[in-house]
Amino acid sequence: MLLPIQFSTEDGVLVATFLDPRLNDELISRDIGDELLRKITEEGHKRMLLDLENVEFMSSIMVGQLMMLENKARAAGVKLVMCSVAPLIQKIFNIVRLEELIEIFPDRQSALTSFSDTDFNDFEQTNVEAAQQLLTQAQQGDAQAQYDIGLHHEMGWGVDNDLAEAFNWYRQAADQGQADAQYRLGKACAFGLHVPQDYTQALAWYQKAAEQGQVEAQYALGMSYAYGIAIEEDLAVAKHWYQKAAEQGHEKAKEELQGLA
Repeated sequence: MLLPIQFSTEDGVLVATFLDPRLNDELISRDIGDELLRKITEEGHKRMLLDLENVEFMSSIMVGQLMMLENKARAAGVKLVMCSVAPLIQKIFNIVRLEELIEIFPDRQSALTSFSDTDFNDFEQTNVEAAQQLLTQAQQGDAQAQYDIGLHHEMGWGVDNDLAEAFNWYRQAADQGQADAQYRLGKACAFGLHVPQDYTQALAWYQKAAEQGQVEAQYALGMSYAYGIAIEEDLAVAKHWYQKAAEQGHEKAKEELQGLA
């Protein structure tokens, strides 16, 4: 099957141009994710630009594929950036804070220029001994350590980059009430990250975390209610959660509150 994506090389950068304006087919999204990952793992590209100029809509499954690609790219020492993101898609990226992981540029030229100033091998790795100490504490049932070692596995810090292992530890921590782990599980369920996509379950985890004051979960709940994502739209509830997040200094929540005013 011919995928709606075109590859080219510019100034040593692999440019992946998405051709379909609506990336909402689950199988195609997963195939695109697999092909992008293959470019990293099999062909060994170290510089990749994702050009979304033609894309008007992107499903959460496709967003999940980009999140997993970023995870694998970071672990492999690959620099990954994006450009030309439509406002609606930017809203989706805001929910999962994807822009904090993948730098986004307004156009292709500015994105390409950014590579010239980057040391592609300078990626911070957590000390292996520190990760081992966390693992020992996690195995003894420490919820915070379980979350931390899960995060290390998700990010590839001092241990293997392994999403399955990461979410195994998140689940154990979340079951003990660890709010950050609950938020991570919510995000995983929302975007199908190594678990079946289930937004109802995502909302349940977000709710648990938000009630404990987890700011990202509060913002995610606000977005869910504001846009009716797998739940009936309720701007009053959205405003409540945006306000909670904004009070903790969440800039995106502050922006959304202004939009509701």
